[in-house]
Amino acid sequence: MKKNISYIILIYFITRSTFVGISFLTQSTLTGQNAWLSVLLGFIIGFIPITIIYKIAKYKPELNIIEKINYLFPKTNKIIKTILFLTYFLFAIITFWNLTNLANTQFLNKTPLFVISISFIIPIIYLLSKNNKIILRVGVILFFISVFLFLISFVGLTNKIKIYNLFPVEYNLFKGIIPYLSYNVLPIFVILLFPNDKVYKSIYKGYIFSFLFIFIATFLTISVLGNKFTMLLQYPELFILKHAFQHVLTFRLEHFLIIQWVLDMF
Repeated sequence: MKKNISYIILIYFITRSTFVGISFLTQSTLTGQNAWLSVLLGFIIGFIPITIIYKIAKYKPELNIIEKINYLFPKTNKIIKTILFLTYFLFAIITFWNLTNLANTQFLNKTPLFVISISFIIPIIYLLSKNNKIILRVGVILFFISVFLFLISFVGLTNKIKIYNLFPVEYNLFKGIIPYLSYNVLPIFVILLFPNDKVYKSIYKGYIFSFLFIFIATFLTISVLGNKFTMLLQYPELFILKHAFQHVLTFRLEHFLIIQWVLDMF
């Protein structure tokens, strides 16, 4: 059960890592005030690729995806693994760019981007040099910190919700399904790098669990800020934190709460 929770948390981080600044911005641009409904539809349709990932993970669960490719496709495994590597590499580059850009624009706007990049690369390389157990343990620690900050944000925003910002419902909500599948569902394929019979048991649970956080964040952002104001911001998910606490505390609590997104991407 303990390992199941670790992989559920890992799926949570994978799906959340591309939400800020990429997935949500695409959703709100294409679907406007219907972004929250688009996420819901994308989640439902997302069970199709998730089922495929589940079937792959369940087949010879003691092997990771690389070993399964070698076993099933001995003649073409190099081509398949090259495509797989490029896919993983692209996802890693996008996520890392998103992380450094967030840190640069929100915290360190006078710091050169390459300095910020190096600051993140060093701990990432160190972490990846350890075995899977270390990575999962670090993930568990960061998860509880992230969720705690998320709950503070949620409590501070509940009284700011304006239901009329969520309507009217238009047909453009279907436009956001593909971006949701691309940024928040398909990257879960990364979990197949872990050879463990607990992985496939965690896929559906992790998918549903991570969706709840993405849906809540989308719902709150649109309902609090409205579609027009959301479209003007690079990181509207972060701006609502300032909006929630600007009349409550004398210090900049939103900067503290933004750390949840940094941890999710890291």
